[in-house]
Amino acid sequence: MDTPQQEDDALFRYHLIVPLLDPDLKRGDQAQQLKAIACQEHSHPVRGRVRRSVASLKRYLRRYRKAGHGQKVGALQRKGRADKGHPRRLRPAVLELAVQLRKDVPERSVRQLIALMELQGAIAPGEVTRPTLDRHLRALGCSRLVMQAGTKGFRRWQRDRRNALWQSDSKQGPHLPDPTDPKGKRMRRTVLLGFIDDRSRVIAHAQYYWDEKLPSLEDTFKKAILKCGIPDRIYVDNGRTFISNRLGTICAELQVRRLNTRPFAPTSKGKIERFWKTVDDGFMPELRALKVRTLDELNAYFWAWLEGAYHHREHRELQAKPADVFANDPHPLRLADPVLVAEAFLQRENRKVDKTGCVSLTGVTYEVGHALACQRVELRYDPHAPTDNPAAPPEVQVWHNGKKVGVARPVDPTAQRDVPAAPQTASETRGGVNYLQLLRQQQEQVLQRKIQGLSFRQMMRQQEGQ
Repeated sequence: MDTPQQEDDALFRYHLIVPLLDPDLKRGDQAQQLKAIACQEHSHPVRGRVRRSVASLKRYLRRYRKAGHGQKVGALQRKGRADKGHPRRLRPAVLELAVQLRKDVPERSVRQLIALMELQGAIAPGEVTRPTLDRHLRALGCSRLVMQAGTKGFRRWQRDRRNALWQSDSKQGPHLPDPTDPKGKRMRRTVLLGFIDDRSRVIAHAQYYWDEKLPSLEDTFKKAILKCGIPDRIYVDNGRTFISNRLGTICAELQVRRLNTRPFAPTSKGKIERFWKTVDDGFMPELRALKVRTLDELNAYFWAWLEGAYHHREHRELQAKPADVFANDPHPLRLADPVLVAEAFLQRENRKVDKTGCVSLTGVTYEVGHALACQRVELRYDPHAPTDNPAAPPEVQVWHNGKKVGVARPVDPTAQRDVPAAPQTASETRGGVNYLQLLRQQQEQVLQRKIQGLSFRQMMRQQEGQ
């Protein structure tokens, strides 16, 4: 095998035809087996879910049977071209001319290049196709994108008002003792997340966390909104947390447009990247002189530096203090109800309630009630909500069919009572009418008539006669 990819592809083809190699398989059964394999999707190790036609399966089978001993799997590998990398239908002179025309005017498209060469008589109409020429130009590093990048420079730009655009990114922070290590010897790297206003360069909020997962990003975004208002747009990269559906849902609920950068274009978020350099040059040298041991202590020093040494000092490009630029902007802030913001940022998890009326969330078992047993519910909670007891689990809301039905509570194993179930109506009784209920009602009516027909005087005579 030439490469691991070719070996994986050959083994994939072999597994497809294994059922066809059964010596007891009859010719008619083989045809049915071929159709059955061709109708199914198969998991390719490189290409994902794929299908193979009956003709392809027959070709694999012929190759395998004709190959000699020790060459069976090798016969199934994809056959490469002997002249790979060299154009067959495109003459070298034509390719050289196309490269020169692209260098003369990098903005020319492939269609324009072909049209120019046809007008010059270098090629006949239809001799060169657009995909073929485009592929060879890319291989030579002469694509339009690459050529334009070499001729175009960068320009500085900024929004004309505050909160029109926020840029966000993450940055690795210093190592601190891992709080999960009881001995306190293991170190763990922190992560700094932040949002910067494009116009004023104010840091709406930035904070150090133990990770850059989605809950940490949501916590940063929520605090930034509560401090500086709701932005019109946020500009983020294509990291997993930034392109998540959860962040998209939050932006949709708060009417914030999420913009993603082009892949491999870190310079497009130049303002947040420049702020990270300011952190490295201004904050980190001072931090190294201190013996910071906890995450809370690290954030306390960082926020003090942010207000004292960044927001209220003149920005070289703005020629003003970021805090003053933000405060003096006449554009009104789009403030949000803190309750609505808190609801929008609640973590949401789907769970199926077990037969005891309980669900498990973040390692904690919660009671939601027997009325929801064996049904699917949505749990909403804030993992960063402040509590009097840091070890206490967060408050969890229970939603069912789009409506809030209550608040879950952690299971108390010492409690001697069960969670009360919702009362069952007559329509919920199996069969609509219950036989035992009718008998009980009849018996109660008989006893009631006997009690009403028995007078007090008769009771006294019966006692005297005894």
